[in-house]
Amino acid sequence: MLDNCRGSRDKEYGVYPYKKPFGTPSGKVEIYSFKSFEKPAYVRGIPPFTAHIPAPAFTPPKRNSNEFILVSGKNCTSCSGLSMFALPSKYLGDRTVWMNPEDAERLGISHGETVEVEGIDTAYKGNAQITVTKKVISGSLFAFGFSGGNRIKHLADHPDYQFIKEGINSHWYAKGYAQPVFGTVANNSAVRINKLRG
Repeated sequence: MLDNCRGSRDKEYGVYPYKKPFGTPSGKVEIYSFKSFEKPAYVRGIPPFTAHIPAPAFTPPKRNSNEFILVSGKNCTSCSGLSMFALPSKYLGDRTVWMNPEDAERLGISHGETVEVEGIDTAYKGNAQITVTKKVISGSLFAFGFSGGNRIKHLADHPDYQFIKEGINSHWYAKGYAQPVFGTVANNSAVRINKLRG
């Protein structure tokens, strides 16, 4: 009875793609996004491995200028509502913007100096202290998201929570670009560093 359920032939393993190719244009496994199938992409023969296309998440900064890619990151001490509003994050969180020593020297910015961070795409402006460190590569900046620059009404005037106003929130500068197939939101952005007068 079991033989009747299996049919007349036993399954043979190890055939595809070792002895016979798959029924795809390349004969190999091909991965396509659903976006590709809005038009008869399979018939047009879209190559299985497409060339890299930079995501239009932000305007590329000018090299060797006061423009940078601002990379947004997270930590376990101050990058969430739960930890950000806990008083210990005043001492544990980092609300500065990190800059490579080469860029700091080129722009005449010293460790601990407060600068204006202006969004190239969003035009948003905020002030933050600079941490000069080799932990970032030249041409880029780093800031923890949601760690600083908070303007919540209920805490903004409380004397114990003035520290949450310090620095910037790196997400202010992201223009909200979402990758069309998977919906991944780009949190990195492009900013301009302006020295403060006075």
